[in-house]
Amino acid sequence: MESGDVQRYTGRPWAEIEASRESFWAGEFAEHGPETTLRASQSLWVHMRCVRPDWPSEAERAEDIAHHVELKRRLDQAGRGLGSR
Repeated sequence: MESGDVQRYTGRPWAEIEASRESFWAGEFAEHGPETTLRASQSLWVHMRCVRPDWPSEAERAEDIAHHVELKRRLDQAGRGLGSR
């Protein structure tokens, strides 16, 4: 890897790339329903397990559940705020 490689990578139009990705998956969902995203996630799971059979580790699982718990807490908090209007 050379410094030019890093510069080209960091100089990518990341917002445009993200918008393109979101547009693609929105189209897939609209055309094929939720099954398409489920199949994609299952394929990624299988691939990751082939690359790293021990994935996810206990630490990764704990971190993941902590994120889910925090998200649930925030959604509950937002719901309570909307309910009081």
